[in-house]
Amino acid sequence: MFELFVPYMIATALGMTAGADINPGATAATEPAPSDMSASADAPAATDARVPEDQTPTGRFTTAAEIRMILDATKDSWVKVRAYEGQDLLYFTHLASWRCGLWDVSYGLNGEAPETPFVMEPCHDENAAPNTMFDMETFWPYLAFPLDSVQSVTVRITYDDGTTDEVSHDRAFVLIP
Repeated sequence: MFELFVPYMIATALGMTAGADINPGATAATEPAPSDMSASADAPAATDARVPEDQTPTGRFTTAAEIRMILDATKDSWVKVRAYEGQDLLYFTHLASWRCGLWDVSYGLNGEAPETPFVMEPCHDENAAPNTMFDMETFWPYLAFPLDSVQSVTVRITYDDGTTDEVSHDRAFVLIP
């Protein structure tokens, strides 16, 4: 229950409520990019043939326009590492919770480029809560690695408007005690 409530708490704290316009009158062409994103994050990836999705805010948190501010503010939570039963578990729970505004999530470990995809459950647009995770048997929110093998992690996300963002963290910063 708490995990489902956290996105609502964050959205409420940021002044976003379901059914309300996040940025009334804004369109993908007029909405400014966040100032802390790199220049490469402001343009669609050159090798990506996908067409950016409509960014009209709906209040359902299913577009880059609606989730970018949340993911920018919570970069330290994109991934977590936990040593558990002789393994390192690399959790992507936070990104899976906001996946409906993303095309891709990829990661790299210990200095590797973030090119390994993390496959998430599809968005459930037909439901009132499209970001809900129903298939926990197929789409686990974590990956398992040998104990103490995850010393750093780099994560790259591609929003559904074609822009990207990336974060890198050392193990100690994302370790769950």
